[in-house]
Amino acid sequence: MFDKVEFDGQIGFIFGRRNSGYFDIRKLNREVIHRSASWKKLKLLETRKSLLTERGMQGVGIAEYFMKKTKGIARIDGK
Repeated sequence: MFDKVEFDGQIGFIFGRRNSGYFDIRKLNREVIHRSASWKKLKLLETRKSLLTERGMQGVGIAEYFMKKTKGIARIDGK
């Protein structure tokens, strides 16, 4: 996962593999290039050399944070 590939002239990363053997190809900002790309149409550019992590808010689920934010609550700790 997260190998750098070229698909149909676009550069992206493998975000997932389907049971069928097809791949979910996206850019790092999660923009979808193709949800079910065949390995035959992929060109491997670079293998993953590190682990990608995503920063989140500690102690608060992201859904909970956005629900409170949309209701106009400024604080996220529930007080």
